[in-house]
Amino acid sequence: MKHFIIICAMFMAVRTYAQEPIWWGYFKEADANASNYSGVGTGYVENFETAIYIPANHPEVGNATIKSLKIWYGDAIPAATKALKVWISKELPINAVGTDYLQSVDVSKLKGGPNEIPLNTPYPINNEGIYVGYTIEMNNMAFPLYNGGEWCENSFFVRSSEKITTWSSLNSFGKLAMMLLVDNAEIEKNIALPADFGTSCAVKGQSAQVPVTITNFGLNPLTSISYTITTEGVTSAEKTIPVNSIAYNASSPVNIEFPADEEPRKYEKALTITKVNGEDNPLANRSATGSLITILEKPTVVPVVEEFTGTWCGWCPIGFDAMEHAHEIYGDNVILIAVHSDDPMKIDGYNPIAKNINSYPNSLINRDENMDPTDANLQNAINQQLQEKITLAGLQVSASWVNELKRAIKIETKTKFVYSDDNGNYGIAYIIVEDGMSGTGSSWAQANNLSNNPNYSSSFPFWYNSPSKVINVKYNHVAVACWSIEKGFNKSINSTIKAGETQTHNYNVSISSNTLIQNKENLKVIALLIDRSTGHIVNAAQTTIQDSPTGLNEEISVKDEKLTGDVYDLSGRKVNSQLQKGIYIVNGKKIMVK
Repeated sequence: MKHFIIICAMFMAVRTYAQEPIWWGYFKEADANASNYSGVGTGYVENFETAIYIPANHPEVGNATIKSLKIWYGDAIPAATKALKVWISKELPINAVGTDYLQSVDVSKLKGGPNEIPLNTPYPINNEGIYVGYTIEMNNMAFPLYNGGEWCENSFFVRSSEKITTWSSLNSFGKLAMMLLVDNAEIEKNIALPADFGTSCAVKGQSAQVPVTITNFGLNPLTSISYTITTEGVTSAEKTIPVNSIAYNASSPVNIEFPADEEPRKYEKALTITKVNGEDNPLANRSATGSLITILEKPTVVPVVEEFTGTWCGWCPIGFDAMEHAHEIYGDNVILIAVHSDDPMKIDGYNPIAKNINSYPNSLINRDENMDPTDANLQNAINQQLQEKITLAGLQVSASWVNELKRAIKIETKTKFVYSDDNGNYGIAYIIVEDGMSGTGSSWAQANNLSNNPNYSSSFPFWYNSPSKVINVKYNHVAVACWSIEKGFNKSINSTIKAGETQTHNYNVSISSNTLIQNKENLKVIALLIDRSTGHIVNAAQTTIQDSPTGLNEEISVKDEKLTGDVYDLSGRKVNSQLQKGIYIVNGKKIMVK
């Protein structure tokens, strides 16, 4: 799970009381749709306690009164809940003992999603530092503590009765999925905070539209912002743009225009929201940071799909069809790699990547997006890559057999970066895939859970009408060999990168001992450019394997005694049997003596 860290909002001044009760919390309604929204637990049947902390003299809710709690659950959690108690305490308690407020909850009324729990007695905060939380007793194993969004200080504390016996701050997760209904909250009318916005690219002379998530902490709907951009100490003129209305305590991405800089390199940026709805933004910290890389041009993007599959996997026909359909639509504009596990096509060299795959079928897109490889999911992900991704380098790869025996392959990759970097950290990895693989025996038969399943009768007619074990399947895009698959070869790309210059990497690979390959005519070579810092695939290229440029028929050692017949050099002169290293004609065949 990714770690998300932001600085929670600190306010310069507070001037306005909310006229009606409002839902307040570190967690927001929109966080229930965040990519990291999920349950946390220990994997054991035990009791859990969790809380948030409101510091003393809190600028928003220090004078407020808590009327209700709202707790989010996963759909399966209510049935697994034996008992639930909500509490408020000035110290983190153990088993809800010694709390200032304690209330039991009727668990029969719990449901998946948000659960509102009115307090029997409203609790005035009185500017004291307090923990607000709940204790949940489980009757079976579950992950009951839902969280999501971007973690911030004081937003998630937890302990359990058996495995986590001391209170811990879960700063590697999101915020605890809980909000408070409060009276008399002191909220600014117009106040907003941008979130850090990562790294984007802009072509020299153009601009990038960077989606920056902005949270409205003001009572008024946010409809416009004014902002400045600071680059290496130089701040731009203030610019004002309209915003689709963002409600109090809600967040939404807003496209901010970042002009490209003069030189093709990476620039650190700071975005500061100076005004909200035309009024000065009173946040003490009202800036977010990120980077913009100015590039010379947009290289062609070739997405890489790595599908993790196996003949034993009954749901893998779904991914099988999605990969075949993707090849029909995109052809060689997309690289497809089927990584088999625990079947006759298993490739051990892929273990550094496959070890992180916990369910089958599963797919990675450029190793920065994990998904269920349905036809729709795969096409959506590929289209997004082709239409929206801007890459930092273009790749070309060529491959040829070293000789006509086809036991070794000569590979050449040319990488052209479109920006400069004195500290680049990239590597080239290589993969060979084969189409049309097949075999006999039960281990080659594809398990098929779609067989006679009415849910798939129209969407997967072949598999629906096939038995639960399908024989004579032709497997395509199968990874049969790979080298330095995780991060690419060290120093295969120079660390000093100059925009517009091409770097060349040559690599000869032997397949003489490879027992997976069935038909050398059906092989393709794939080159991956990998960001070694993140493990993500920056770009890729693929090629078929050309015939040997030398036309050699055989390689032999100088000491080889099997060479018989008259021997001639390439000029047609007969030579003696004391051969030096080189190429000769023997019985009409070209022979390389090593």
